[in-house]
Amino acid sequence: MTTETQKLLFGRAGQDFITDTNTAKPSKNGSWFAITALTETVVDTCSTEDTTLNGSASAAPLAGLTLKAGTTLFLSLRSIKLTSGTVCCYLKAE
Repeated sequence: MTTETQKLLFGRAGQDFITDTNTAKPSKNGSWFAITALTETVVDTCSTEDTTLNGSASAAPLAGLTLKAGTTLFLSLRSIKLTSGTVCCYLKAE
């Protein structure tokens, strides 16, 4: 169960809205800790921190993934490029 404090802290460091197909990076130094698809979204490429897929290191763990609107993924992202859709990326707190 999510506490009231957790709800207040989620996104407290800020967020970036990505609405186009250009490669996007966090507006502040560092990375994002989560992304939420605001519309159905297709990921083209992304750069992550220490991400594995099925136990193996993966350079593009989300490439080609379709996210339904409302889906939130928790992972450290340094950049993302969309094929289509709109996402909200939450900045990591320093």
